[in-house]
Amino acid sequence: MTRYLLDTNVIAELRKGSRANSGVRRWFERHAGDDLWLSVLVVAELRRGAARIRRRNPAEADQLDSWLDALEASFADRILPVTLDVVRRWAALGIWTFTIRSSFGDVWPEAKLKPSSAVGRSTVSPH
Repeated sequence: MTRYLLDTNVIAELRKGSRANSGVRRWFERHAGDDLWLSVLVVAELRRGAARIRRRNPAEADQLDSWLDALEASFADRILPVTLDVVRRWAALGIWTFTIRSSFGDVWPEAKLKPSSAVGRSTVSPH
């Protein structure tokens, strides 16, 4: 079984609904379900974004907070923590820079801490 760790940019894109990139939407439709995971760091980035929005638009931030509550609930048992073991493995992998290519063609130039939070359950290998 293949599992996918979703990055913040994918979640943010999907939040756009029908305006989201069609490739991202198609990929998500094919893979939606228990094979999709989040890192606690993705949740933190999204919550930080809501806090920043609150300064200029409290109503929009309230909507985003509600959406984030629902997102967290839907991924409740599929949010990976950053543990000491993850940090140690991340540090060991940190000597390499590598590219992650998604099936919808986007490229992430460096794998940082978020992808490595899956290391506790799977192997991340640099290219």
